[in-house]
Amino acid sequence: AVGRTGQQGLLGGLFAAAMTLLVAPARADIPGRKISAVTALLPPRGSRGAGATLRVEAFGGCYQWSSQHPELVRVEEPRPLEPNSEALECMERKALECMDRGPVLGRELFGAKMDKPEVSCQPVAILRSVVDDVDETQKVVVFARDMSSPLVELRCEVYLTRVDHLEVETRVRHMKVDEVETLTAKAYDSNGNVFSSLEGMEFEWQVSDQSVLRAPSAVDSAFQLSPERHALAVDGNQSDTLLLHGLGTGRTSVTARLLGAAGGAVVSPTVELTVSENIFAMPSTVRVPPMAHLQLQLKVLRGPSRPLELYPEVALPVKHFSWDWRPVEGGADVLHVPSDTGSVVAQRLGRGRVAVNDLRIENNSAASLVDVVEPAQLRVRPLPLGNASGGDAEWEETQLRPSSVDRTLAPGGPISWHFVQGRKYLLRLEMLDTTSQAMHIPSNLRATMRCSASQGHEEPCPLRVVRQTPNSALMVVSAETLGTGTLTYGKVSVQADASDNARGFATVEWPSLGVEQTFHVVAPLRLQSPFPGPLVLPPTHSYRLRVSGGSGAYVFALAYAKPQSVCTVSPAGIVQAAGLVGSAELFVSDAKNTANNFTLQVLVRRAGGIVLRPPQLQLQLPGADAAEAA
Repeated sequence: AVGRTGQQGLLGGLFAAAMTLLVAPARADIPGRKISAVTALLPPRGSRGAGATLRVEAFGGCYQWSSQHPELVRVEEPRPLEPNSEALECMERKALECMDRGPVLGRELFGAKMDKPEVSCQPVAILRSVVDDVDETQKVVVFARDMSSPLVELRCEVYLTRVDHLEVETRVRHMKVDEVETLTAKAYDSNGNVFSSLEGMEFEWQVSDQSVLRAPSAVDSAFQLSPERHALAVDGNQSDTLLLHGLGTGRTSVTARLLGAAGGAVVSPTVELTVSENIFAMPSTVRVPPMAHLQLQLKVLRGPSRPLELYPEVALPVKHFSWDWRPVEGGADVLHVPSDTGSVVAQRLGRGRVAVNDLRIENNSAASLVDVVEPAQLRVRPLPLGNASGGDAEWEETQLRPSSVDRTLAPGGPISWHFVQGRKYLLRLEMLDTTSQAMHIPSNLRATMRCSASQGHEEPCPLRVVRQTPNSALMVVSAETLGTGTLTYGKVSVQADASDNARGFATVEWPSLGVEQTFHVVAPLRLQSPFPGPLVLPPTHSYRLRVSGGSGAYVFALAYAKPQSVCTVSPAGIVQAAGLVGSAELFVSDAKNTANNFTLQVLVRRAGGIVLRPPQLQLQLPGADAAEAA
């Protein structure tokens, strides 16, 4: 992977005269003949390892490979686990992108011809430097001859020279905890040319602080290694690539040493790497009323990727996390932010940027933008709770449901609500600003809620409050009795505490802010039927459904039918059977509240007989009472 990048540095100076394709005599009917490496630079084998290798591929023919000087550069067949071009490019980009890919077998790479030993077509060859050392640059030509066109041959010019110096190449200098990155050693000759490949050469990597970065075993990891690197890893040696796993916050240095290099040891300059926690402040943006108390959440993103809400919250305070803020609009006293808890007090109208900083490492922070705005509107949203009892566990789960923070609410909604008798509902209070954007309702907000029956003040409210939060933002109610009522929210204020008073701030009130909502408690929908069970009709017959309960306006829909045309239902609830037998399912709902509904099975069957009901009938004759009296 390093070799393909390094070949570009060989295009000047010494290698300017290299040729891609030699054809004698010249022919124009052989397009597509090419070789992946025209020139290459390899180091001598040295005293350790099996020598540097370079993968070269020829295209457009059936090739046989040979070396001009096999005592310097030897041509070998690929090993069974030689990766294909896609895998090589993947390893060149980043380790994590290759983690889930399985091994690439040689027969998948080379095609069916490689399964037959009698056929010597070799599209891929491995070039290995086998000489221990060279005093000066040596040139070796490697030929790929097309067996189907004897006059055509491709060639790669390989130059052997000593490594002059090393560098450690990395995509990033700043990693996150639990991230995985790869470092690669890059070698240069005395003229600054980049070596095409260091695969097969043995290295020693040094990480100064193993508590910050650790090099896991390359054999045990899912990272796909080339055969040469895999062979070194199996023997317990290190290759020209190093897999690093971020363990903890801190800074550490990494160096690479080429072992057994011809001409003496070669050591790279030190590379400094920083590892930090991936921290996130929630919510990232929030709108609050003046005097609101807000608790920001701090999350550390570790492990598999998932929604932010599912990451655990950091229990504050933590000594190495410090909070501060900077004004964006409105002045220096818009917000009050203690340095340790993540709590925020919105003191005046304006905007501020609250940041949490990791004191263990510089330039690692997360921020939340807090807008302090005037509330302009209240709104209440009902949410059916089904058969919930409103117990402690359900109440905790209800309060954790997504709130209206960080989303714009569309105006509108029903003029009145229709609750079903016997069911429970969650009422969620929502606050909007002058631009109809949702605001966070703080814990120190206070509002009154009054429920009254429309028949008169003496009548009890059709709803019963099961439980509610102190700020009335969440309330569980039970629809107890049939009737109509009104919910009224008002007397809205945000309460200042003693510490707010000590800083010169007081409770803020909005006397005119409120909302009034009409509701109806209706009976559950029921089918008025003289028979139990499903509706059974003969073909071509019809039946008008009679429904009670709800608002009085109903929606009839065919949810399922087999065959498709076995029956129909009209908006008035008339079920019409077709001239064939089958089954269907009807869905009947309240037009004002679709949660108030029932389903009805319809069976279209041919009659097998006629039975009169009841089987016996007694009738009293006229004048029978007078005759009995006489």
